[in-house]
Amino acid sequence: MKAVVILSLALAVAGRPMHVKAEASAIVINEVMANPLDEDTGEFVELYNCGDVPIDLSGWRLADAADTNDFILDYAGLHDWGISGTVVPPEGYALIVDPEYSGEYQTFLKEQADSTKVVLLTIGLDTTLGNGLTNSGDLVIITDGEGFYVAFQWIRDSGQGISWEKIEPELGDEESNWSTCRHPLGGTPGVRNSVARALYDVRVSGQDLQFAPPYPEPDQEVEIGTTIHNQGKASASGIQVFFFQDLDADTLMDEGEQIGWPHVIDQSIPPGGIVSLQQSWLPPCSGTHLVAVWALYPLDEDPIDNWAVVPLQVRFAPGTVILNEIMYDPAPSEEDSRREPEWVEILHRGSTQLDLAGWTIEDSQGKLHPLCDSSVVLLPDDYAVIAAGSPDDFRRAFPGLEGLVLFPIGGMPSLNNAEDLILLRDAARTMVDSVFYFGEWGGGGGVSLERINPHMGTNDPLNWSWCVHPRGATPGQRNSIFTPVVPTGASLSAFPNPFSPDGDGHQEVTIISYRLPTAAARITLRLFDMRGRLVRTLMDQERCSSAGETIWDGRNNVGEHLKMGIYIIFMEALDDRQGLICREKKTVVLAGRLD
Repeated sequence: MKAVVILSLALAVAGRPMHVKAEASAIVINEVMANPLDEDTGEFVELYNCGDVPIDLSGWRLADAADTNDFILDYAGLHDWGISGTVVPPEGYALIVDPEYSGEYQTFLKEQADSTKVVLLTIGLDTTLGNGLTNSGDLVIITDGEGFYVAFQWIRDSGQGISWEKIEPELGDEESNWSTCRHPLGGTPGVRNSVARALYDVRVSGQDLQFAPPYPEPDQEVEIGTTIHNQGKASASGIQVFFFQDLDADTLMDEGEQIGWPHVIDQSIPPGGIVSLQQSWLPPCSGTHLVAVWALYPLDEDPIDNWAVVPLQVRFAPGTVILNEIMYDPAPSEEDSRREPEWVEILHRGSTQLDLAGWTIEDSQGKLHPLCDSSVVLLPDDYAVIAAGSPDDFRRAFPGLEGLVLFPIGGMPSLNNAEDLILLRDAARTMVDSVFYFGEWGGGGGVSLERINPHMGTNDPLNWSWCVHPRGATPGQRNSIFTPVVPTGASLSAFPNPFSPDGDGHQEVTIISYRLPTAAARITLRLFDMRGRLVRTLMDQERCSSAGETIWDGRNNVGEHLKMGIYIIFMEALDDRQGLICREKKTVVLAGRLD
């Protein structure tokens, strides 16, 4: 049925019996831009002269499925370029543009095409090519008015700004001989089609660039494999193949980027043949590495597809980045009734910077939430906060925070108050760190759950506790209960001792220091006189880390100066998790001037 429709339209356009001149039959429809970026002026139909004699298109007509009255004319507008007139030279192109053509393709023509091989044409008696070429499906017919015609029909959209191209100009117009343009600009007016077979053309595809293993471990050698395709019409040899690490992502092999020695292909690769190559490489570190292959073939007529770049993901060692603080039960906002956002803090414990692109966070539901949609660099010993909500929500909650805050694509996983699982994965889907926390470990009510020591186990309940910072959390900074090494015993001291709060500016206060055999606790500090009477409470069941200080100015609980003498400092600390109580006593001398 399709052939009958095309033939009927062609006969209607020709208006006379079929009679084909030998030279006319050399004209083929070679490219059609039906869905240009500028729909009003960017449509074009490209013809190609496959013969060895010039062909004059004066009097020829263009038609589509709805219009048969477009006579082909010389384009003489503002953007005229190439050969004057309507004659197409042998192996030359006729570019039939919209009558209102605004020069969309002038830069490409001037940079890529041969002005002695291209004639710019348009149509008369109309303002569009045909009735306006339909994106989703239409028909283009070119006829000389004496019985010869060529036609091309498409039944789907090629994509905006992408043309239909003929693969083999000398062959027929069946669907298998047409494809969408592969050129980055979407079309190739006036030059050889991007899908056409050249005499000499080799290709490297990113799909053929493979790694074994696909996700190597740190310090593991990887085999890089690639395939060189000869898609030209002639045999190919003398090809040099280079593997390189594209450090600056410019797709060019710069000094210091080459991997191994060049591979030279001396044997002849027949048309349609392939050669497979392998290269061993030890990646320098974990993370994403852009691995590239480049086939250098001096005879290649289409070198745009002679290289490929594929990211290699080298796994990170577990614990390189750790989960360091969890806000699973945030406080209500001070500005309105909404709760502050939930968040998780991570800490980079490694020695080299890393890119968080491709990293994900997930909870017990198993859904992966990408941390970011582009490159985000995390430096050694730096923190990053992964938060729910919006940047404005988080900045309102923590206005002084200057560190890195990420808002996962698709949102942050919701954190349960009673218990939940948090997993952090790198771009290779390696689980870099995970924790199954319980609310009884600490946190809640607007206070975060903090990790005590970054070098101790993530899932050790004794390595987590309440934040003791007055704000209730420490996003983007060292945890309030951070302890390099938990003391083995308790201690209590005062300095200076004696001290004399007598107003002379010397030793007016004493600093009371404590150390506890636990990372976090509730502490009480009281002062008694020598008769055992309570005179001052400095701390009362306050949350604290393993070490801290407080100041005593020699006054009692109502602000009165106490008499000179010996006072007893009594410390009592309760460990939230173990119920462990430690007590310490220390005497301090309150001195003064004798009047």
